[in-house]
Amino acid sequence: MKVRAYQPTDEQSVVQLWADCGLIAPHNNPIRDIEKKLKVNPEWFLVGEKDGVIIASCMVGYEGHRGWINYLAVSPSERKRGCARELMREAEELLRAAGCPEDQLAGQIEQRCSRRIL
Repeated sequence: MKVRAYQPTDEQSVVQLWADCGLIAPHNNPIRDIEKKLKVNPEWFLVGEKDGVIIASCMVGYEGHRGWINYLAVSPSERKRGCARELMREAEELLRAAGCPEDQLAGQIEQRCSRRIL
């Protein structure tokens, strides 16, 4: 899997991934959530690509105190292959570079992620 920053041409694939992973709720508009993320640290919206197909995603955020993750998703057919773990490593690097305190890094979040997707 190649991890890279989200590109606008990824929108349909990412929204479908989120739907496949059960991450879309009636009260959340995924297109609006993408638009919001692209206004703040758009390079922190990561996707995992394999053979030209988006198989994973992760939105990383940091407000100066804690790092956080939204829309961590791995295609059901690609689970248990380390994709989420790889995305979380990338997220942790971004947070560390931004000055996120060590005890508030994404590794803490990874511990709470469902083991199904790691």
